[in-house]
Amino acid sequence: MIKRLLLAICFLLLAVTAQGATYYVCSGGDGSAPTDGTCANAYDEVEDAASAQALSGDTVQFLSDVVEPDICAVGDDDDTAIIDLNGYKWSTNGSYSLIAAGAGLTGLTVKNGTMKLVGGGTTDNLVRVYADEMDDFVFEDLVFDLSAGNFAEAVSFYMADSSHEVENPTFKNCVFIDSGGQDVGIELKGEVIGVNVINCVFSGLGVGILLDDDAEGDEPTTVLVYNSVFTGFRGIEFSAGTVASNLTATNCIFVSNTHGVYDGGDGADPTFATNAWFNNSSADCYNCTGDGTVTTDPMVVGVGGVTALDYKIKNASPCKNVGTTLAAVPTDFWGTARPVDAVYDIGIHEAQKVKRRSWWRRIFRRR
Repeated sequence: MIKRLLLAICFLLLAVTAQGATYYVCSGGDGSAPTDGTCANAYDEVEDAASAQALSGDTVQFLSDVVEPDICAVGDDDDTAIIDLNGYKWSTNGSYSLIAAGAGLTGLTVKNGTMKLVGGGTTDNLVRVYADEMDDFVFEDLVFDLSAGNFAEAVSFYMADSSHEVENPTFKNCVFIDSGGQDVGIELKGEVIGVNVINCVFSGLGVGILLDDDAEGDEPTTVLVYNSVFTGFRGIEFSAGTVASNLTATNCIFVSNTHGVYDGGDGADPTFATNAWFNNSSADCYNCTGDGTVTTDPMVVGVGGVTALDYKIKNASPCKNVGTTLAAVPTDFWGTARPVDAVYDIGIHEAQKVKRRSWWRRIFRRR
């Protein structure tokens, strides 16, 4: 009995150790004891944690808003690390990307807060991934704020040639916002494979998702865009040299864009299923053909808004109960299980059933 108890304790200790440490970041922290959970002793910036610790399996958690004065470079020592913004804002000072990912990085997760580009300087992206063998990135529950940007990208996967490749980046429950209509939400250049965009909003951008080939003609493949909303200049754009059929868009809303989708590539249609298209002034789908499931007003709460709440659908929306069932999208942006009725809704929101009191209850309450 004692041996079994000791063995169980050993397994428990091993499991706790495997979870990694938590390092805290807080504006003004002195870094003297970054694991004790106090602001005064935390690191002052994420770069301090990345350079001072081997972050594989560890978590960096924010205790306040943080302005990053230098580039935060992460590489193969930082595999499987989690950067948890904890509801706070992580901003650049206008001269550096918040994250620049080098070779060998696998499994980095960034979640739960706002990544903001502040004005000035030479920054052209918030996250830049540019080298080889970098897989399984996850960006979840984030706002990417480019409202102070000028021809910037929120996240740039920039593969220069065939020696560079990245696989399986995922964007889930993210909001990309811009005020000038010049910036790009997600840039996919070169050999970027297996991209998943789920329950995301792209509002006010020049391009929501941009697909481009590299100098050797390699291009993004297997790009899956599910239950997302696009409103701005161009929702999705394919540059010359790309093959549009490498992208699938399902249960998405393209509303009040100049072009919902702009195919400047080879002219092959993307794969579309159960999307909504409305009020795209030049074309719903330039040089391609949309699916036409919904072509009337999708009736979201506030087109052009900068929060996810603006893209909830109203009770009378034609986007209710006409979508496609997707195993990759079990919940909506707010965690509501899909479907509420028998069929998925289109967009980031799975609308709740309208509860109606029976006639005899209404009469009873009047009395």
